[in-house]
Amino acid sequence: MWNLRRTFAWLVLVPLAILAALILSLPLILNSADYQALLISQAQEQLRRKVEMKRAHVEVFPYVRMTLDDVVIREADGREEFLSTAHLFIDLRIFPLLKRKVLAKRIALDMPKVKIKRGPDGKLNISDLFTATADTSGFTTPLLGEELSIADGEIAFEDTFGSALPRAVAFQHVNTTVKRTGLQLGYRFFAVVPQEAGDATITVTGEIARQAIEQAGAGGRATGRVEAKRVGLARFAPFLNDNVFLRGVQAPFDLAASYQYRWAEGTRALDIKDLTATDGKVTITGGFGLAKLFTPRLQFTASLTTTPFKLESLVASIPEEVIQSHSLGFLKDAQVAGAVQFVSLQVGWMPEQERRLTVQGEVDLSEGSAVVGAHRVPLSDVKGKLRVTADRIAIEQLTGRYGLAEATEGRGEV
Repeated sequence: MWNLRRTFAWLVLVPLAILAALILSLPLILNSADYQALLISQAQEQLRRKVEMKRAHVEVFPYVRMTLDDVVIREADGREEFLSTAHLFIDLRIFPLLKRKVLAKRIALDMPKVKIKRGPDGKLNISDLFTATADTSGFTTPLLGEELSIADGEIAFEDTFGSALPRAVAFQHVNTTVKRTGLQLGYRFFAVVPQEAGDATITVTGEIARQAIEQAGAGGRATGRVEAKRVGLARFAPFLNDNVFLRGVQAPFDLAASYQYRWAEGTRALDIKDLTATDGKVTITGGFGLAKLFTPRLQFTASLTTTPFKLESLVASIPEEVIQSHSLGFLKDAQVAGAVQFVSLQVGWMPEQERRLTVQGEVDLSEGSAVVGAHRVPLSDVKGKLRVTADRIAIEQLTGRYGLAEATEGRGEV
């Protein structure tokens, strides 16, 4: 019996004691200057960027976590800052660490500041972070970790591609989580966009195929849902070739929609479906698509319906270049007003075609008024349907007053 107990002690208790001693000594080993230098060297090797930090500290209980203070990651050329954060937390895999391999399970950034830029050549300054490598067992980049989270961050985006003047937008109070589940990469993004008329909020959720990120040059697809409050769409027009339609939307909108973003080498497209947008006065439903995204050949298509709204607000939002190029000046000269509803509307913008703008659909008009002709004859109480095709507007079921005359039934064509 004594020999049995002694054998049990050697086989079980002694290994446990050795393991406990190893765990208790881990903080001393991992907090050494040698391991801090290892972390920096592997991070720089994987990111291909200079990494600076003020202090690194490792905690062992309840799990191995490395805390990095005052971290700075520089641009690929080593001059400007790309990312800075007060604290960066890395949950580490213990056994690779003992083999001097830094492998992260989870990465968390506290109040980071990130600068994302797209240069005149169309390349993003983060594109080098997604280059596929043969060795996948080393230090994982922050954007490709198993789980990444950002708390109260700031992201500044600047775009100089295809424009003499840089376009910029800032996202504040960014809270985001990116997590791998099987072959899918799920994400949630929340941010505040400062605006003169009041801050907007944007929430994006979705998922993306893991292979689409890890395979260099491969295409992919991201799907999800977006919700925004008080967003000024005109502010984003410069990023979409100074889109004339977005530029005319001055009122802030609340919107919700599902989306699908597709990309392959040399092409990107965005489809918005199940769209509901409102500025408190009119509600728009439907969807739209953007093809050849982020290129001078951007294509735009939309299929929309609306609730009734003021015609004069629509006229005021039409860009001057559209009025001039399509001879719509009479809309303003005639002082048109009334209530209008888009029963169905299809709009297309194809910059490479001779007829760049196409509009089709059916419009209901009520309570219409205007002044027409050289004698400025007033129109009032106008009601009717307008059927818009590629080259004409058909007017049906027309009633109303023309000067002292009352029209009980009419139709026309422009």
